Amino acid sequence: MLSLMTILALAGPTADPEPPYSRWVNDYHHLAIDCDFITHSFGRNAAWGLWRMPFDQVDWVLSEPGPDGGLILTFTCLDDTACIQQGELKDTPERISRHEVPIKSADRIEGFEAIAAAVSAGCALAEAELP
Repeated sequence: MLSLMTILALAGPTADPEPPYSRWVNDYHHLAIDCDFITHSFGRNAAWGLWRMPFDQVDWVLSEPGPDGGLILTFTCLDDTACIQQGELKDTPERISRHEVPIKSADRIEGFEAIAAAVSAGCALAEAELP
């Protein structure tokens, strides 16, 4: 279990150009979290797919590990609209309401929920401090 100080250190300041959470969760699948989006890219430079989930508009559920140890992280829009942006490379013209991310093993996603909570709190604090 990660301590609060470790989570905040991993989350870092919200003004950093690098997302506070950025991790390869499967061989070709990458997740990143910042104040605006949870981003899933598939393949090098998202050539095989790019999904942007508005951080404050989605919920997620992590499946139990399968026989091979793999898990599925499922994102859904809170208001049942098509809030998730879908495309490839940098272009996301399509909109969907549900998206699944394959996770190779539990250690690849360890700390995701705690870091997401820390990022959310840090973003809310930064927004409250704006003039």
